[in-house]
Amino acid sequence: MLDKMSGQFDCSRGLPKDLCIALTKKEPNWHQTTQELRVALLRVLSEYMIRHVVPGYVIDNTIVTNLHEDFKPYIFSYREISDIFAVADGIKSNRVNSHIFYPVLLRVQYGCGLRISETLGLRMKDVDFNEGTLHVINAKNNKNRDVLISTYPPWNL
Repeated sequence: MLDKMSGQFDCSRGLPKDLCIALTKKEPNWHQTTQELRVALLRVLSEYMIRHVVPGYVIDNTIVTNLHEDFKPYIFSYREISDIFAVADGIKSNRVNSHIFYPVLLRVQYGCGLRISETLGLRMKDVDFNEGTLHVINAKNNKNRDVLISTYPPWNL
């Protein structure tokens, strides 16, 4: 993200303040820890640059938005999950096979607890039916992980 954004700023004389501010400005979908991490990384980068006689703006930690996050996830009932699957199963056949794709996509996410990006990144070679596992590549924080394929609740919900 720093590399992508740096093209929009004049970095010819080091790491500018306006780039640091833009990179750490809280986005609507961020958790507080995302902003804290960006601030910490920029501080380390700036201090490194300064030690090597390259100007760098050392961003202040107080820029972090204190959100006091009280996130409470919504837990779907079995009936709601069943209704979601029923709608997906009712998709009409078309040329792009969405009538097959969406029911499978939803069931894999539900049964294995995957994020949408992880589910979309799966390939046939990542599925081990003998072991009952999925090999998820480049999951959160660019880590790979193996996930068990759930046998409960039944896939035919």
